[in-house]
Amino acid sequence: MRRNVLGSFGGLLMALSAATSASAGEPDPGHQDLYPHHPGDARRTLDFHFNSLQYPAWFRSTAESTLEVSWDSIAANNSNVPRYSNGGNNVGGGTIFYVSQGTSPCTGDPEWLACNPAGGRTEFAIYVRTIPSITKPTWLWWNRDSTCNDVYPGDGFPTSVCFSTRRVIAHESTHNTLTRLHNTNADDESIMQARTPTPNGSPDNWNRPNFLPCDEAAAQLEYGLADPSDDYADCFATTPGDGAKGLNTRLTITSGTSYTKCVDGTVSVRGRLALNDVAAYEDMRNTPLSGRVVRIDRKARNATSWSNGVNTAVASGASGDNWSATITSSIVGPYDYRARWFTSAGEPALNSSNEIAWSITWTTTRCPLLVQR
Repeated sequence: MRRNVLGSFGGLLMALSAATSASAGEPDPGHQDLYPHHPGDARRTLDFHFNSLQYPAWFRSTAESTLEVSWDSIAANNSNVPRYSNGGNNVGGGTIFYVSQGTSPCTGDPEWLACNPAGGRTEFAIYVRTIPSITKPTWLWWNRDSTCNDVYPGDGFPTSVCFSTRRVIAHESTHNTLTRLHNTNADDESIMQARTPTPNGSPDNWNRPNFLPCDEAAAQLEYGLADPSDDYADCFATTPGDGAKGLNTRLTITSGTSYTKCVDGTVSVRGRLALNDVAAYEDMRNTPLSGRVVRIDRKARNATSWSNGVNTAVASGASGDNWSATITSSIVGPYDYRARWFTSAGEPALNSSNEIAWSITWTTTRCPLLVQR
């Protein structure tokens, strides 16, 4: 008997629930901009309410914390995918249902746990099945009493298997905002498999209340990053696979590449550090790599070795130029400079940037502020 199939395929009114094949490390397949969003658009907020305020307190508190707190955790969801907010009443926006129903209201599947009948609509609905119940006496929501044990043996429901309300709500919320499809990613990559895991089946992620890396990756592609100084999804470590890691970065200089300056004077160089501006990166394209440190090296024109890190520049989250450095020297002569941003183990999704270069000739000629003593 199938105990844990999620009957959910959006507003297509299909009874199919077959998983869509996906390679390891691939963002959720079939991801879509279900709530139209263009780069730079403000993040949308989706209101929701419970169909009945008489639903059990544990169910309402679990749903609220999943949608309003866990869903918005930037550690798991650094994207501008729509957020959720309970308006504090039982009208308006989307509706959360907790229903004792033997077949799925979305697909008619008798093995259902939760479903979302239509995605990308502000009047969305999320149905969660009441368990244990007459139609499923052995199934149990762990979140009811924080246990998988049968703590009510006299109620006639001999529970033997449990599931997470938090995980199925996060799963259906992803159907509503990001993808109508299921996938076959590993259970440490995505919460969008067709079958809902039990504690034994997925000890680390069965109670997951928010995105896993490949869900986050899909959300970043479709909605952009919420915080450009924070992480890109680890799922991009291999996909799209533009280099040794997944995503290419670009460093530019806009202030010129050749200067002649008086010794002890200054040269201000500036440019931009950002993700590549290519169509494949969708809403992530040209995102500034805010907070990353650009390393600037120097050598005398005829030297063969470089002095690394003589200057640094911290990129900001601004549009246009977002890094700058003030260069000076007390030594006369022509010097070459180069700059680059280097990735690290803490940035598994990003490749190091290209290298940029410029030259400065430091001189005392025609420098009126330099006087002989």
